Amino acid sequence: MSMHTVLLITMLIMAFAPVVSAAPYAKDAQSPYTTFQTGGGYQPDHDIKTDAVICYSDDAERIKSWADKGYLVQTMYGFRTGEDYIKNHAHEGQTSRDGVILTCGPGSYYMVPTKSRIDAAVKFFDNAIERGSLAVCPEEPEFFTLAGYSDSFKKAWQEHYKEPWQDQESSIEARWKSERLKAKMEYDMVKAIMDAAAVKKRSVRRMVACHSAVNYYGWNIVYPHYECMMLPNLQEIIGQVWTGTARTPNKYEGKNEERTFETAFIEYSNLYNLARDTGKKMWFLMDPLEDNQDRTMEDYHSNYEKTLVASLLFPEVDAYEVMPWPNRIYGRIPGEFATQISSIINTLQDMHNHKTVQYDMGTRGIATFVADSMAWQRATPHASNYDSFWGMTLPLVYKGIPIQVAQLERVVEKDYLKPYKVLLLTFDLMKPVKPEINAALAEWVKAGGVLALFGGEDPYNALPEWWTKRGMASPTEDLLSRLKDPGKG
Repeated sequence: MSMHTVLLITMLIMAFAPVVSAAPYAKDAQSPYTTFQTGGGYQPDHDIKTDAVICYSDDAERIKSWADKGYLVQTMYGFRTGEDYIKNHAHEGQTSRDGVILTCGPGSYYMVPTKSRIDAAVKFFDNAIERGSLAVCPEEPEFFTLAGYSDSFKKAWQEHYKEPWQDQESSIEARWKSERLKAKMEYDMVKAIMDAAAVKKRSVRRMVACHSAVNYYGWNIVYPHYECMMLPNLQEIIGQVWTGTARTPNKYEGKNEERTFETAFIEYSNLYNLARDTGKKMWFLMDPLEDNQDRTMEDYHSNYEKTLVASLLFPEVDAYEVMPWPNRIYGRIPGEFATQISSIINTLQDMHNHKTVQYDMGTRGIATFVADSMAWQRATPHASNYDSFWGMTLPLVYKGIPIQVAQLERVVEKDYLKPYKVLLLTFDLMKPVKPEINAALAEWVKAGGVLALFGGEDPYNALPEWWTKRGMASPTEDLLSRLKDPGKG
């Protein structure tokens, strides 16, 4: 059975599933399986019977209004800010080379994670916890490769590198150092929020909501997925995949087109394998509509089903953010679509009770990789060719082969590569940040694994990193030398 057949069958099941009464609310803050995101207080027409609600506010009345109706309240806070903050902190805005502060629509400004931004976030979550929130969840920790020219970032460069700021477009090394610093600043902000919440109230769940690495790096956004996932006080991740990310055009057989189901499958795979076997809970997001409000209802409906079904192909994940912003959904969508969404929510609520899964699809055990370092070589003066990633994934998905997207930094962990028989790897898109990664790959091959190594010349090979210090022209050359002599240190 092909993956497309699975898609069709699952769509039909979802489309005609009966509406049943919601499962009882989970009473333990660690056990909710469904949630949704809203900026307002309780409204009867938004009472969609999930276990939890993500309240985008620290307001006491809003939090209490949901808690009084039996919802577990999770509080969200964005890395962006509004007019009230930016007017006195313009130097903290993510600024492009031409001096423009980057925005996500009018009045929503991307910010550099400075100390004042971190302090504001910690205070926001402290307030929410005091007012009854059971979880903290910063969302979309995004730093654009286009940014890097604000006074606050230049100051951070000087403090971190102990040298004058360099224009990130001036050299390969400047670009690499700029993006690594952006990643560190994001890491510092997420860590500060998680640590402060743990001190404030240990029982509060500590979450972060982020897009997949596949999406962020394709959109030229820096975020250190692996480093943040490894934070001891981070317990849960909401993997933000929906129509708006998955419909991003990519190239297959020479055509740059939207491929919502295929791209969503690859994104969900990336997120699943990021946190797999860490004990950290992964949630999957889907959205019945999307941020773009100008599409047809048929477009929304079709793409919602595609992302939904892609998420269900990873049954190890059984927690879901079933939608953001119900106020832009209900009252706009047709009644039949609303009924289907209700049926789907009830089905997702029950997914964790189904422990036996049988796969019926193409060959399993094939994987490729992403790494935090993919974000560090995505822009001027030399942006790596992202088509090579799609070239290692889309052809297999179109043949019904469920290729997995693994996290390169985790190959050093015992048994992380155990599910795989074949690895597809290129260091043109990313670099192993330490030699132990190459050593682990070589040992895996020595134990019987098959590694297909792609790529060639890449300007980032010339960086003054560990491989050049070992006398190697590239990390690929280092890996090949270990494959000839796996015992090499």
